Amino acid sequence: MWPNPSLTIILLSVLALVGWTCFVAAKNRPRIWDWLDTAVATVLSVTLALGTGFWVYDRQRTEEQTNERIELEFLLTAELSDIQRVLQMGERMTLNFPDGSKQAMLITTVQPLVIENAASSGLFSARDTENLLHLARKIRMFHIHTQAALTLIAARPGKEELTFAAENIEKSRIGILESIDLIAKHLSLSLTQHVE
Repeated sequence: MWPNPSLTIILLSVLALVGWTCFVAAKNRPRIWDWLDTAVATVLSVTLALGTGFWVYDRQRTEEQTNERIELEFLLTAELSDIQRVLQMGERMTLNFPDGSKQAMLITTVQPLVIENAASSGLFSARDTENLLHLARKIRMFHIHTQAALTLIAARPGKEELTFAAENIEKSRIGILESIDLIAKHLSLSLTQHVE
């Protein structure tokens, strides 16, 4: 495979043009000026057409990426606002233990769908992409801790195990909320607090 096929094509085209020009000059000297005029005009028009085509393509691609980023930022604002609202205001389940003590635990489900899409889009900086991926991982860990807590509740273990599970859920919840604040700050997103 050639290192740069475009450069190879250009070089072969220039060699063909020079070769044909030498052939015309050797065989029909009086017509060389007509040939050179035609060759220069053709090269200029093709160059101008290709340059214009590349410029238009680049502009369209840039505009598409800008529009896609704006759409992702809009969707991120909605998803992050929703996750933040659920984790801050979600109703907690209260576990009552035989010794009379209680343990509150947030059991809920949130999904990082737009977060993962934005992270894989390539439209955000490396830092922002990394932050989005960290948030998605924290949400997945929240789900793992929640599933573990539900399994423990069903198995009816002792107070220590359930307290440990509740603490893991709470640590995950706090980590997610901190990451949401960081991402909202870095991307200048205005998160909404209430749905009307």
